[in-house]
Amino acid sequence: MNGSNPIAELMNNVFSDPAFEYSKRRGCFVDSEMEQQYDQVRLATVLPLARLAVVLLALVGLAFLYVDYHLIGWEPRLLVPASYRVGLAVFAAAVIRMSYRERDPERFYRVMTVFQVCFLLSVPLILLLRDPRSPVHVAVMVTGLLAVVMLLPNRQWFSFVVALIGTAVYLAVCVLYLSLSPQDLFTAFFMTIGTLIATVFILTRTNVESHRGFAALVLERRASERLSAEVEERKRLEYELQHQATTDLLTGLPNRRGLQNVLESEFDRCVRYDRPFGILMIDVDHFKQVNDTYGHEAGDVVLQELSSLMRGVLRSPDSLGRYGGEEFIAILAESSDSQTIDAASRLIQQVSNVSIAVAQTTIQVTVSVGASVRHASDTSVDAVIRRADAALYRAKRAGRNQVCIEAAESGCLGSI
Repeated sequence: MNGSNPIAELMNNVFSDPAFEYSKRRGCFVDSEMEQQYDQVRLATVLPLARLAVVLLALVGLAFLYVDYHLIGWEPRLLVPASYRVGLAVFAAAVIRMSYRERDPERFYRVMTVFQVCFLLSVPLILLLRDPRSPVHVAVMVTGLLAVVMLLPNRQWFSFVVALIGTAVYLAVCVLYLSLSPQDLFTAFFMTIGTLIATVFILTRTNVESHRGFAALVLERRASERLSAEVEERKRLEYELQHQATTDLLTGLPNRRGLQNVLESEFDRCVRYDRPFGILMIDVDHFKQVNDTYGHEAGDVVLQELSSLMRGVLRSPDSLGRYGGEEFIAILAESSDSQTIDAASRLIQQVSNVSIAVAQTTIQVTVSVGASVRHASDTSVDAVIRRADAALYRAKRAGRNQVCIEAAESGCLGSI
């Protein structure tokens, strides 16, 4: 069975994407912005290699001062190649310094192109001043042509033009000004033209693969970003769904489902560490009359205002939620009997002292509260809730706007 390689398929098909269309004639992406991004990324890789090549070429040039002296001797015309080689070394130092400061790829490549031309032209120019029978110039020219690949690895046509100019000038000097034997002339021609052809092939292949790898990297990064965005969006949606499922949309308080987890976890914690635990069941008195008299929108405003008011009365560790309709429940963390009664009393008093502004009128409401605390015999929070609910029922039957404290399974100990 022939299995497909997804990485190979990605690498082979990247240029089919319109954003990464590659021009073989120009040796770059058709999209200029994409090519600029490619240049910025490649510059970090090219710079160390270019610096090394520049240093090596400068050192080679300086080393050939000895060859110049050996071939020419201590004569005034030795100053010409010596000056040229020293100048080329100074130029190399300036290029290296620029590589640490320049962040514009185009400017850097233009300067490197000039350096290449100067190095390649040094061979035919100096040939006019030295012994043409030396085979050293062929090796130097081949080295220069290969250096083109090192200096501008992602500037295909710049490098080709530089190599072509250097080869043409070199061969022209060999044919027109040097008295080379046919064998030496053929060697120079074969070596330089062969190197030029190999250089073009290497440049083209390297440039294509470099662009292909960059395109694949960008596609992979985009896919990773899309995947991350999808994961984040899914988390956000899950959070929103969870929030909507556990939050009352009108008041912003936890709904009955949202309170259940808090009730159970807080109860379990208090049982584990033998800490007190209290619950208040709160019901808005005569809320149906509010809806019938002022409308449901006014009733909604009343519930919202009461939610905010009661949340302010409770302590920060306590929790408040809408249990259903006009009924609320308060979870009092580590609240003793007296603290539970105290909280219920404050809540009754604060609500009765507030008038809620709705449209052009104000509405006065009261609440009834049933309070209960955890008993040692309680095995679940439901038992505490049932006692608080029974106490609330007693408070409403007793005339509303009061607190009934259910301290045991049987009987109401008192009302406030």
